[in-house]
Amino acid sequence: MTLHKATNIACSAFITACNPFRHAGDVASNANRQQALARELSHCSLVFICGIGQHPSNRWPGEASYRILGLSLEAAKALVAKYEQTAIVWSGADAKPQLILLRRFHNPNKDASWATTLLGISMVRQASCAAC
Repeated sequence: MTLHKATNIACSAFITACNPFRHAGDVASNANRQQALARELSHCSLVFICGIGQHPSNRWPGEASYRILGLSLEAAKALVAKYEQTAIVWSGADAKPQLILLRRFHNPNKDASWATTLLGISMVRQASCAAC
């Protein structure tokens, strides 16, 4: 049974507030951004699960993230734009994750490994965090 069926939702989004526009932030700044996002989600009465988005090669450190249940694609786009992110992973009624790019950016490595980071839900570990 998928999380969508178990919780009776039609969609969800996996997002972070860390490292705006793919620029590595310091630990304190990223923690403050994540806490601000958690407060906003709570204020809107949205249900969310803490997780970490991490590429299996570990070339980029794992980022604290939230899986937000019931968040429409348009609402997710607005939220990640506010937190200066380049992409989200969004799942519709079929619960299959989709990479949604919101901003074009330069990829100096000329590879597609960053897309793999976002596409693989199996690469996302559930984790506990202070905000949850």
